[in-house]
Amino acid sequence: ARRVAGLLAGKVDLTLTRYTNDYYPTLGDRSAMANALSTSRFVSIHINASNGTSASGAESYYYKGTTSVQLAQAIQQRLTGYAGMRDRGVHFANYAVIRGTQAPAVLAELGFLSNVSDRAKLADPAYQARYAQAIADGILATL
Repeated sequence: ARRVAGLLAGKVDLTLTRYTNDYYPTLGDRSAMANALSTSRFVSIHINASNGTSASGAESYYYKGTTSVQLAQAIQQRLTGYAGMRDRGVHFANYAVIRGTQAPAVLAELGFLSNVSDRAKLADPAYQARYAQAIADGILATL
């Protein structure tokens, strides 16, 4: 998230929910913060996990609205292209953090910690830069 913020600095106004500390706002608090700031885009960045080790790849979720779908598609396309992640697709989901946000909102899953290949990419600074660029470019593509 900090890398994404660095790439977007000076291009858009942005706020991170946990920029300087490890404060963990509730899902409702995150949506409320985004709504109070009248954000134009909301992206919640996650890393997936599974009981099995074969699950792999990136996936993006939206709750409502054409712009949310477009944002999810833009981020997903870049995650799979820039970082070479398996494309698990763009899906509707009734997740609280995106459901409660008034702005176009996406929850992006960057890969699976439970998968050896995904985990290696997630831990690699070069791939972290690719993930950040993918998310930043996906946001900018939909403004």
